Formats: sequence, C-alpha cells, structure tokens
Amino acid sequence: MEEKRKISAKTLVADVRAGMTASELMSKHDFSKASLDKALDKLKSANLLSDRDIDTLQERSHPQELPWTFKCPKCGLPQNQKAETCQDCGVIFSRLKAEPSLSAVSSEDNTPSSARRGNAVWIGICITLPVLLLIGSLVWIHEDRAALRRAEIEQLQRIEALKLRQAEVAERARQAELQRVELGMQQESQEMERQLQAHMTKAARDAEQFRKAEAKRTQEVENQKRREQRAQEGQRRKQAARDSQAKQGVREAYSNMARVIRDMMASFLGGDVMGALPALKIRLGDFQDRLSELKSTPGVDPRVVGHLERASQHLMAMFGSSSEGGVRKLVDMWMHEVSQATTLMRGGGDG
Repeated sequence: MEEKRKISAKTLVADVRAGMTASELMSKHDFSKASLDKALDKLKSANLLSDRDIDTLQERSHPQELPWTFKCPKCGLPQNQKAETCQDCGVIFSRLKAEPSLSAVSSEDNTPSSARRGNAVWIGICITLPVLLLIGSLVWIHEDRAALRRAEIEQLQRIEALKLRQAEVAERARQAELQRVELGMQQESQEMERQLQAHMTKAARDAEQFRKAEAKRTQEVENQKRREQRAQEGQRRKQAARDSQAKQGVREAYSNMARVIRDMMASFLGGDVMGALPALKIRLGDFQDRLSELKSTPGVDPRVVGHLERASQHLMAMFGSSSEGGVRKLVDMWMHEVSQATTLMRGGGDG
C-alpha cells in the first residue's frame, strides 16, 4: 500500500500568499488539480486561507487575456493556448500527436453577449411576474380582511345596541315589579302590626308563666349541680389515687432503665470501644427488658420510648459492625439517644 504523503499546511499557505500559481503549487507539492482543490478547501475551512486568498490564486492561475482554445484529450478540462500540461491530469500536450480530440471549446462558451442579455431579460420577467402576482394577492387579502373586520365591528355595534334596548326594557319591568312589591309590603306591614299587638299581649301572659316555671327549674338545677359536684369530687379523689399509683409506676420504670443505662455507659469509661462490646452484649437483655417495661407502663412519655428504641437499634448495629470507626460512630449515636431519653425521664419522674 502506498504511504500517504504529509504536506505542511503552513508551507502551503506561505506558497499561496507568496504568489505561486496553481500549476506551480501542483508541481512543487506533486498535487493533481482535485488534490489541490481539496487541500485549499480544508485550509479555508480551518480559517488559514481567506476567500480573497483563493480568488487571488485563481486570478493568477487563469489570466483573463489567455482564452480557452481546446480541451484536454484525456480528462476534457478546457485549456488555454499557452498551456503545456493539463492542470487536472498532468498530461504533457507536446508528447501527444495532433488528434481531432483537441477540439475547440464548445460553442456554448462563445455565446454572444446579446443572447445572454436576452436570456437575462426573460429571467427578470419570469421572476418579476410572480412577485407582482404575490403582492397583488397580499393586497387583495388585506382589503378582504379589512372588509370582514368592518362587518364584524358593525355586527358587534348592532348587538350592543340590542343589548342596551333589552337592558332598558328589563329595567322598566324591574321598576314596575318593585312598585308592586312595595305596595304589597305596605299592606302586609299593617296586617303585621295588628298581629304583633295580639302576640305581645299573649307573650306577656306567657312570660309570667315562664318566669314561674323557670324559677322552679332553676331550683331543681341547683340541686342537681350540688349532687353532681359531690359525685365529681369523689371521682377526682379516686382519679388522683390512680394517677399517684401510675406516676409511681412510671418513676420506677424510669429508675430501672436509668440504672441499666448507667451500667452500660460505665463500659466505655476505659476508652476501649471494641473491648466494651462483650460487656454491652451481656447487658443488652436487661436493656430490652426495661424497654418492654416502659412500653407497657401507662403514662410513659412516648418520646422516651422512641429515643430508647433507636438506641436499641444502634446497639444491635454495633454488634454487627467489624470496623472500630463504625462502632465508634454507632456508640456516639447510641449515647445521643439515651441522653435525650434520660433528660426526658428526669423531667417526667421525680422532677
């Protein structure tokens, strides 16, 4: 396989800006025309060459005063009369025999300028006519929409006028109804005054009867209150006795748990956390028993139970941990929970 050649982009850019032609660049760097065009496109994409650099190179390589006179017999690229080699395929024309293939450039390249101007006129007409039609259509659409908008506005105005008339009719009907209602209310008011007088007379008699009945009922209520107060006092004394017993039970449960916690904390006084685990494991049963006792004792603060349950979980995790760092962290968490529980037990115990 032929090894791929490497050409310095910096060198190629310097040659282009130094004024070399395309033929000179192809000769120096062993390029074909297609390879040169591809290299120039890459340099342009990388912003190493500008459009002006490319245009200047093409003007140097294809001077305007050298017209195309024949096509390359090998690749068909148009050539000027002074060309010695093809810029695309590199064939040397002096080594070839004269052949009919060296024909003149197609007559399409020699089209008279008047014909081209005529084509340009027709192209301009073909472009202008649709544009004018488009503008006329837009104007017609605009006028049509304006007319529709005016019709809509007139329709809305008629609707508003109709609504105003309907509102006036409804207002007159409302005023008439109000007058009729006021007349009826006056008649009803006179009748109500007569009825009110009769009711007041009857109410005075009923009030006297009610006063007598109320006095009797008040006496009965007072007697009932005294009976209820005596019964409530007895209930309070009984409840106070029960509360005292319950508080005593709570204090005893708190005291038992506090003693177990003090014993467990004493295991850490030596500073050897891992060595304290066997002693903690022995006291774990007592801790669980005291926790169950707290749960079954009425009046125990549920926050104390919550802290101690989390402390129990930390204890179980200590026995399952194999790293000293993990055990120390769990010991700190356990101590935090039992400290919170101890503070609450002090507040709810003997005070």
